[in-house]
Amino acid sequence: SSFVHALQREFGVSAIILNVPGTSGWGGSTLAVFARAVQAYARAGMGVVLYSSIVHAGEDPVWTSGNLSRDHPGWLQRHADGSPWLLETKAALTPAADGAVEWTLNRTVHLLRQFSDTSGIMLDNSELCPGSDFCDYSDAALGKWQAYLGSRFPDEWAQRCLNISNTTSSPLPTAAESETPVFGVFNHFRNRLNAHGLERFRSTLHALPGGSTPTQCSLQALFRSPNSSFNIQ
Repeated sequence: SSFVHALQREFGVSAIILNVPGTSGWGGSTLAVFARAVQAYARAGMGVVLYSSIVHAGEDPVWTSGNLSRDHPGWLQRHADGSPWLLETKAALTPAADGAVEWTLNRTVHLLRQFSDTSGIMLDNSELCPGSDFCDYSDAALGKWQAYLGSRFPDEWAQRCLNISNTTSSPLPTAAESETPVFGVFNHFRNRLNAHGLERFRSTLHALPGGSTPTQCSLQALFRSPNSSFNIQ
């Protein structure tokens, strides 16, 4: 409590983002110690925001141990050569895989319930392979890409303007095609894919009791597998 008040008095801190430790202890902490810290911050009137992510699970042991990527290889972002894209030395999840989004969303809701004194979620690192490397080239992304093309562009237009003969069987463009029109469409697809995952988080969290737009929804209804079709125009 003295540390919390010192943060407020000396630095003017009014809110803090916390990464939930693993059950085996992380940074000298345990879940029980962490829960007491959350309560201390909340009692002092500070906002407590829990860290979460679509592409990784913070310091959750199932992610840091690599078990998640081994159990669900179809959930991973991949380079064009098929190798996983690594974030902080661990294989990153892809927002293209419905199962990966569903898993991280359920985990996030569980954290909010476990630490009920928190006031929000910071959704971090929810991108597709930033920087000079390009991904995602996973099977999940390929399926979403072909559905995106088919729903957005008539075949005749795609052939004439993008040099795509069949939108339903088009491969993902590589960095070698970065100066072509289809690569611009690919970047737009990646942006919409991220937005699709973020909106799924936002709408679900807002529908929970205490969310910014509460609705009468059961969790069973909220966590049904999303429709396999992909309309992100």
